[in-house]
Amino acid sequence: MAEKGVVECEYFVGDRFCKAIIENDEGKRVREESCVNESKDSCCYLCAHRKSCEVSCSYLDKPADITRAKVHIDQEFIGEYLGGHPAFPKKRNVHLILEAQNLVVHELGLSIPYRNIKRIENMTKDKITATRVLLLGIVGALWKKEQLYMVLTYRDKAAGNDLSMVFKMEKIEKVQPLIYQKMVNARAKK
Repeated sequence: MAEKGVVECEYFVGDRFCKAIIENDEGKRVREESCVNESKDSCCYLCAHRKSCEVSCSYLDKPADITRAKVHIDQEFIGEYLGGHPAFPKKRNVHLILEAQNLVVHELGLSIPYRNIKRIENMTKDKITATRVLLLGIVGALWKKEQLYMVLTYRDKAAGNDLSMVFKMEKIEKVQPLIYQKMVNARAKK
């Protein structure tokens, strides 16, 4: 788990994108060739590989130069996305980044406001047997029953429906209660 603080950057756009990469053709080319992430236009600060990356942004390492937008990352957890989102049918390794207001799944390019999370739960051997095929189709039937999975259901405003994504987390006993607490706190603020 990595702990990160507030960073201000004049190139930070929206909740995860780098304006320098979006608008700069040379930056796009370098990222396409050398960046290890699937999301090539995201802010380097949000990347788990930033410290070891050869093309990582050095602007963030110069606090005196920092001027405008803010991003706040509370904690970051490593896991595996197994399915559930129609735009991302294949499983992949992910980093769940717990920001102050949003849960970011960096490799999927998702930023989910905690207020949109409907439910977070886990599936054990007994529970997954009945629901995995219903929720996840054939792929769900292939997973090991002994594993504890985290199921995150949220309201996808763009699609207009609820989506349930399944993750196999390295530290489920830490990440799941933290997300739950942030969800509860966000609902209390409504």
